[in-house]
Amino acid sequence: MNSQWIKQHQPTLYRILQQSIAKSRLSHAFLLIGDKDLIDIAQFMSGVIYTHSLQQEEIEDVIHHIELNQLVDVKVLDGFQTSIKKEEVIQLQHQLSQSATGATNRKVVIIHHCDNASTQALNSLLKMIEEPVGENYFILTTNNVNQVLPTIVSRCINIQCENINQDEIINEIEEQLGMNRLSAYYLSTLTSQINRVESLANELNIETYSMVVYDFFHDMQEDVDVAIVNLQLLVNDRESVKAIFQMMIYGLSYKVFSIENSIAVQEVCLQTISKINRSVYVPLLIDQFAYQLKEVIYV
Repeated sequence: MNSQWIKQHQPTLYRILQQSIAKSRLSHAFLLIGDKDLIDIAQFMSGVIYTHSLQQEEIEDVIHHIELNQLVDVKVLDGFQTSIKKEEVIQLQHQLSQSATGATNRKVVIIHHCDNASTQALNSLLKMIEEPVGENYFILTTNNVNQVLPTIVSRCINIQCENINQDEIINEIEEQLGMNRLSAYYLSTLTSQINRVESLANELNIETYSMVVYDFFHDMQEDVDVAIVNLQLLVNDRESVKAIFQMMIYGLSYKVFSIENSIAVQEVCLQTISKINRSVYVPLLIDQFAYQLKEVIYV
């Protein structure tokens, strides 16, 4: 992610950072609210704050070291996969009490998906934000601000990240990278940065998931039971469920697939995806989907 991308697609954020650098007056806590690219934006902000500059080369160097976990003055707590614990925040507090190593004497903390943290962790974090020590800065992210403690929200500069037109991103992915429509759609929900799409697709196995969806609806035309059995064999974790069912919903909504009772099938898919959470038991979820699907297909 670079300054030009931020300036073009997140102008409010860029203006805040530009003015803060010019006036040498930075808020000590920010809350980024949005659907995608949050960790990338947070890393970019860390580079700006840490270097006190909008110079791209300096920022890229910081981001590179953050990604490799090689920068002791920038710490990341990530609640994407697992809940952030109080012990992690206490350890962070100890690390922040140590002297900074950089020229600006600053330390930056990124707390990604701050809504996925224990109550004790959030209370400890709140205390750190309320009583900042020295040149310590906090960048929090969430895609659900309603799940963040109101007291934390009120003590941060809230920045609503702007969404880029999704259809434009989908078309660009299809045209530039030659991916199918379902893959392009799902990737557009994860990032707005075309230069990140290919690596994400490989990392998350997106095109394999899209073929599962195409095969599922093809098999449904022949035998619903076979389609369900094949799906049960291939879907075995939360991330694959999320990707596959979002693609199903998109495919049904935009007539990528033409099947009988498509509205009822789409509703079953929506009900299934609404049950996905960090503790979901995937085999049971797929069994429930199969039961509901047969009810609407064999009506």
